[in-house]
Amino acid sequence: MTRHDDAPLNYLPSEIDQIDDQIIALLERRFALSRAIGEKKRQSGAPPYDAERTYMLTTQFMRKAIDRGLSAQLARTLIGAIIDQVIAERLNPSLILKRP
Repeated sequence: MTRHDDAPLNYLPSEIDQIDDQIIALLERRFALSRAIGEKKRQSGAPPYDAERTYMLTTQFMRKAIDRGLSAQLARTLIGAIIDQVIAERLNPSLILKRP
C-alpha cells in the first residue's frame, strides 16, 4: 500500500478522484464483458445465471480483498451488487442504461 504521509492535503482528494474515475472505467469494462457473455448465453439457450460461478466469484473476490487487507464484508457487498446488476440485466435487458 502506498504511504502518503508527506503528501499535501490538497493532493490526496484529487488522487481519490482519479481512482474513482478508474473504478468507474473498470466497472464499465466489466459490465460490457458481462453483457457480451449474457448475449452469447441467450443465443445458445444457456441459462442466464450460474449459481456455482456466482459462488466461486464471490469467494474468490472476498479472498483477494482479504489478502490485500480489505474488509470481507465490503468485498461481499461490492461483488454482490455487481452480480445482482448483471443478473437483473440478463433477466430484464431493458434495465441496461443506454448512453444519450
